[in-house]
Amino acid sequence: MCRILKSETTKMNSIDEHPEFNEIVKASCEFSTEMDEAVISIALPTHGGKLLAASTVDDEIIIIDFKTGALHCKLEGHAGGTNSLDWLSPTLLFSCGDDGRIKIWDTTMPSCLHSITAPGEEADKSPTGHTVHLLTFTADQTRCAVAAGRSAHIYSWPKDLHSSPPSIQSLPTAPSTILALRFAEDGSHLMLSHYGGATLYKFKAQQGDNKEKELTASATDLPYQAACLAVDSSNHGEWVVCGCHDASAHIFHIEYLDDGVKMTDLSCGGGYMGKVNLVDFNKSGTWVASSGGDTCVMWPFQPSPDSTIPTITVGHRKTITTQGWQPDGDLFATGSKDGRVFFYDLDHAVPGRPSICMPGAMAWGEKRKGDDSAAAGEMDEVTVMKWGLDGAVFTGHVSGKIKRWQLPYNEQYAE
Repeated sequence: MCRILKSETTKMNSIDEHPEFNEIVKASCEFSTEMDEAVISIALPTHGGKLLAASTVDDEIIIIDFKTGALHCKLEGHAGGTNSLDWLSPTLLFSCGDDGRIKIWDTTMPSCLHSITAPGEEADKSPTGHTVHLLTFTADQTRCAVAAGRSAHIYSWPKDLHSSPPSIQSLPTAPSTILALRFAEDGSHLMLSHYGGATLYKFKAQQGDNKEKELTASATDLPYQAACLAVDSSNHGEWVVCGCHDASAHIFHIEYLDDGVKMTDLSCGGGYMGKVNLVDFNKSGTWVASSGGDTCVMWPFQPSPDSTIPTITVGHRKTITTQGWQPDGDLFATGSKDGRVFFYDLDHAVPGRPSICMPGAMAWGEKRKGDDSAAAGEMDEVTVMKWGLDGAVFTGHVSGKIKRWQLPYNEQYAE
C-alpha cells in the first residue's frame, strides 16, 4: 500500500493563521489547463486508457492527455450543458446532459455513436429538452444507470456498440426527484435516494422469453422518510449509508430472509456542520466517509459500525464539495470551497472518542483572478476531484482549471 512520506515536509505560508498546518507535505502540480467555465465532471480512464474527459456548465466536452494536459479533441457535448460523464473503455465515453439524452462517443474519430432519449418524469425543463443529471456505472463497466427527475433507467450494451445501441430497463418512478444513484461494488444492488427517502434495488438474473438471461429488480424502501442527499453501500449491499439534509447520516443493515427483508437503522446524528451530501465506502468496504459542511466523519465497518469509534478529519475552513478514496489503498482526500485538497492516512489518526486525523499532505489552493470583482480574490473552489490509477490526483475548479497533482509516496506506483 502506498503511503504519504510524512518525513519530507515542505515549509509553507500559514494556512488561515493556523500554524499547525504550516509543515504539511505539499503535493506538486504537474499540469494546469483551463476551460471556459466551471468544471462539474471529470472522468479518468480505468482500462489502460490515457485520456481524461471533463465537462463544464457549458455544452462541450474536452478530452486531454491525463499525463500532460495536452488537448486531444473537443466534443460538442449536450445542448444546455453536459452534467456527467464516464469512460466505458479507453476510447468510448458516456455522457448525459440538459438535452434529455445520453450520448456515446468514440474519441478516436471523434464522433457520437448513439444519442438516446432518457425519459424524465417531472425532470427540470431546459430550452433543449429536460435535465438528465446523474450517471453511474457498475464496477465491471457492464451496465450504467441514469436519472432524470423522478425517473431512473439502466442501460446495458452489446459487444459491439458501434453497430448496436444499448438496451434500456426503466425502474418504477421514484416518489420525488432522484438525488443520488450508486451501484454496489459487485453490481448486485442499485441505491437510489430522493427527497422522500431511499430505495434499494436487488438484481437477479432469470431466463427470458428470448432464451437469454434477463435482469429483474426487486425494490426495498429504506425505513427513513426524509431528504437523502447521498447514498452508497458496502460491496454486496449488506450495509447502506445515506447522507441526509438534517445534518445526519443513517446506516442500514440489510438482511435478506426467506420471508422478506430485515432492515436495522443505526442513526448517526451529530458531529456534522451541515447537510451530509457526500457518502463513499472504500473499495474493501471497511470504511465509509460522510461529509457535511467542513467536517468529514469516517465510520469503520469492522465488522459493524455500532461497536466502533468514528474518526473525524480536520483541515478545511469551508464546505467540503468533493471526496474520494484511493482506488488501490486506504488514503482519502477531500476538496473544498476553500480551494484546497487535503489527503489523509487513517493509520495516523490520533485515538480518542472520536479519533482525529490531521492531513498528511495537501494541494495548495490559489486565489481566483479575472474581471469579476465578486470572484476576484476568492479562493478557487474545488468542484470535483478524482484519483488516478497511477497515484496522481486530478481536480476541477470553479475557475475552469483542471490540475494534476502528484503526492510523495514511500512506495512508487508501478505503471
